[in-house]
Amino acid sequence: WKEQLWKTLRVLAVAFIVISAFGAVMDDRGMSSRLGAASSAVHTAESSDKRFSDVCGVDEAKAELEEIVMYLKDPGRFT
Repeated sequence: WKEQLWKTLRVLAVAFIVISAFGAVMDDRGMSSRLGAASSAVHTAESSDKRFSDVCGVDEAKAELEEIVMYLKDPGRFT
């Protein structure tokens, strides 16, 4: 029974290492968010209490939108 116990523990240890390595690779490549592992909530414009007048003239908002437009025009630049 001791031999069977050691075999079981080795199998469990190897399985844990393989699953951990797979998860690390997924996180490194940014794939975990596509599988629902990310806990970030999606906010729609309809549910937002922000209005254009709240961000009108804010340079940071303008810069972020310009960066989004640059990404949409040439996504290869950001990889």
